[in-house]
Amino acid sequence: MKRMAALKPVITYPGHGEPVHDVPALVRKRVAFHRRRADKIHDVLCAGQLTLWELTRPIFPKLKRGMDYFLALSEIVGHLDILVDEGRVAASEDGTVVKWRAS
Repeated sequence: MKRMAALKPVITYPGHGEPVHDVPALVRKRVAFHRRRADKIHDVLCAGQLTLWELTRPIFPKLKRGMDYFLALSEIVGHLDILVDEGRVAASEDGTVVKWRAS
């Protein structure tokens, strides 16, 4: 997203939704949102180790449908990857169960 904003396009056409006329502003907004989401995941993990499934509930408490769970799990995995790269969380494996914890 940051590379796209640096290109300073006049207008972009996303895969869904309305055309975007201010890409740098949208990128700043989205990056800030995902930073807050990653921080929330980190805060939840500060209370103790959780599996990916257990972590989904406090982050997305209103999920109702199957596909929504898949999307939520996918988003959390992406945030966990970033948090691992930053050294803020780590995973441990007990047999076939992976649990995440704050570092």
